[in-house]
Amino acid sequence: MHCANGNSFKDKDVPQLLKTAQAYKNLFDASTGFMRPRINGNWYSPFSPTEINNHYTEGNSWHYSFYVPQDIDGLIKLHGGDAKFEAKLDELFSTSAKTSGREQADVTGLIGQYAHGNEPSHHSAFLYHYIGKPQKTSQQVTNILTKFYKNTPDGLIGNDDCGQMSAWYVLSSLGMYQVCPGNTQLVLFKPSFKEATINFENGKNLRIESEPGSITNVSGININGTPGQSAFINYSNLIEGGNIIFEYKQMIAANNTFGAVSRPSSVIKDHLLVPTPIINYKSKTFNAPQLVSLKTINGKGEKIYYSTNGSTVTKRSTNYTKPFMVSYTSQVKVKAYGAADSSYAVAYLFKTNAKQIVKIKSKVNPQYSAEGPQSLVDGVCGDTDWRKGDWLGYQGQDVECVIENKDPKLISKVSASFLQDTRSWIVFPKVITIYTSVDGINYKEVGASKTAVGIKDLTVQTQEISIDLKTPQRLKFIKLVAKYYGQLPEWHEGKGGEAFIFIDEIELHE
Repeated sequence: MHCANGNSFKDKDVPQLLKTAQAYKNLFDASTGFMRPRINGNWYSPFSPTEINNHYTEGNSWHYSFYVPQDIDGLIKLHGGDAKFEAKLDELFSTSAKTSGREQADVTGLIGQYAHGNEPSHHSAFLYHYIGKPQKTSQQVTNILTKFYKNTPDGLIGNDDCGQMSAWYVLSSLGMYQVCPGNTQLVLFKPSFKEATINFENGKNLRIESEPGSITNVSGININGTPGQSAFINYSNLIEGGNIIFEYKQMIAANNTFGAVSRPSSVIKDHLLVPTPIINYKSKTFNAPQLVSLKTINGKGEKIYYSTNGSTVTKRSTNYTKPFMVSYTSQVKVKAYGAADSSYAVAYLFKTNAKQIVKIKSKVNPQYSAEGPQSLVDGVCGDTDWRKGDWLGYQGQDVECVIENKDPKLISKVSASFLQDTRSWIVFPKVITIYTSVDGINYKEVGASKTAVGIKDLTVQTQEISIDLKTPQRLKFIKLVAKYYGQLPEWHEGKGGEAFIFIDEIELHE
């Protein structure tokens, strides 16, 4: 096994590399038909395939659910076969659903939820070849070429990263595309030119002949005098040069056998992965016993074993047969055993203080809502990797929250944790102020504190900001107000945008 630069992998590395290439199976949720993020052992929820958020790079689940070029055959199988995969592809290009969530400048050139302005979608139109429907590839490619490439200074619909937008145009206009890098097959479909010649570095050339204006479908391809109905060609044959002639006949798609039998293939056959099970529960934090259930993903008779104390899971661990209750802070570890064993799924479940109730007046950003208001007193502190979802995020507003102590105790200090990642628009608050009340209506200020870290400090960091009470008090209601930075300054890449406040744990010290 060799990589493109000539370096070789050792045989012992192959099983792990093949399992890594199948890790997408851990994210395919058959109940929705999409790649769905996972968090703390469970599915990310609420889930919308149109939402652009930090679980994807410059895209959403529609864009990434088809992004498995290394194992397209395996992806088709997960969907339930050719017909169901075709229906899903058709929906990609035809859905009226609009993108939601974060604004993303790269997501442009939309046809349905297909986004030609960014690379993750660029192979999607060619996936019809893998279910024997190259005519649909031709239809979509022609539509994309016509709509999104104009002979004007702004003629590209997206960012031409490393020339990818242009390369897509050149290859698609010639009627060929390499769907999977490293796979030597190129799919073939109706070209945009009547004739074209490619001169290779080996001194040979390839002449392509077609009838781009024809309304008929490709019925076959004649390669160097040999007719055939295969809708792909191997790179080794391509660079030998010669002639490729696209042949057409007036026929309906149902009667066209071009590409229906002899299809390209991208498949992983060895060291097949057993997907990691799902740990299902209502909330990561709880103050009353909650039910936990376990489930295999696209299971094939695997058995699930688990522990609730974080111990190593083996076949000697508890065999899962039915949902169980968790009534204390637990680390649930899960593994599936079948033809092989899965990776671990881990869920951290925290029992919280039922006598502390948090109410937040500010409106949280739905993408950064953690486990809700109680996240602020669950004893779980977020770290600098804020994308894990442990922080509550608020944009363009102060944060105002109230903690009600149902069993008041003497409090001498109040502290709150905040995060700063200036490049990502997350800035420490200018000041936090603490107020107290005996009735939850009338409050008095008891102290304030400012951050010592400025916005120009680009280090991703957390900070605990504390306020010492002059005299320990038995407090029933504590209000915290954190003043947000405001609009980002002129030197910032996002100048004029409203800064975020990210807050996590609030502690009441005796």
